[in-house]
Amino acid sequence: MDTVILEVNANGGRELDAFIRGETGDPAERVRTANIFRVNKTSALADLIGWLRDWNRTAANPVRIYGIDCQATSPD
Repeated sequence: MDTVILEVNANGGRELDAFIRGETGDPAERVRTANIFRVNKTSALADLIGWLRDWNRTAANPVRIYGIDCQATSPD
């Protein structure tokens, strides 16, 4: 499995991972509404998750996203 690790909390990572695994919608809107740090809400991240979603549609080894910044010990 190919992996992208982001400095976001676990829930935010799961939200972005679900998007690249096939959720519909606009990547910029998904980043704007994601439960991630404001500093990460960029057009570059939106471009990346849009590209990863397109890649995953036909990839032999789909990419996954994981968030690694533990801000809340219970949910993360």
